[in-house]
Amino acid sequence: VFEQNITVEGGSWAMDNMATFEFEITDTLAEYNILINIRNRNDYPYNNIYLFLQLTAPDGKKATDTLNCLLADEKGRFLGKSAGNLWDNRIPYKWGVKFPMPGKYKVNYIQAMRHEKLEAITDVGLRIEKNSK
Repeated sequence: VFEQNITVEGGSWAMDNMATFEFEITDTLAEYNILINIRNRNDYPYNNIYLFLQLTAPDGKKATDTLNCLLADEKGRFLGKSAGNLWDNRIPYKWGVKFPMPGKYKVNYIQAMRHEKLEAITDVGLRIEKNSK
């Protein structure tokens, strides 16, 4: 239904650099899956990344959330698909969501890792797909 990725300038994600995505929902009877796309380099120093998320509905109502995205296992091996020194992850955020009204929705998120600049994150994105159950 929707997928967009944003390149993080210089591979250094500043705390105040908000990723913003807008998408249209027309089918309010369908169930959707929401996924967060994260691409990191081999030199990313952590096994996870925390995000602060905000979803804004067409009527202006907002919902906020905090998401812990695992990027590596307990032994430090990165998860996801590898392409050279880059790792692509699709992190499940919400499954089987029904959007209550048609219209434009907006998702904003920022990194919440307590670092002014978070190194080795190269791209962030959002994917909305119909739930095939």
